[in-house]
Amino acid sequence: MGINQASIHNHLLKMATLPNLINADLARGFTVAQVAEKHGWPEPLVWSLALEGKNDHDRFKALGWGFRTWDQWEFRKNQIQQTG
Repeated sequence: MGINQASIHNHLLKMATLPNLINADLARGFTVAQVAEKHGWPEPLVWSLALEGKNDHDRFKALGWGFRTWDQWEFRKNQIQQTG
């Protein structure tokens, strides 16, 4: 690769602190979209940090997906055929 070991080591150290910067911005109230744009990260990667450690209910709420605990079945009369 043409890069010495010290340079790679320094870059790896910086990479370990990047999530701290992202989490700090999220804690300050910035949106995921704002943080992603600021740091040049894809939104799904920022979401993965924002949702880390949350349960499914809190994840759904943060994503604005809503939460249903049942299946919804809808049948039209002409689709149901009775046998017998």
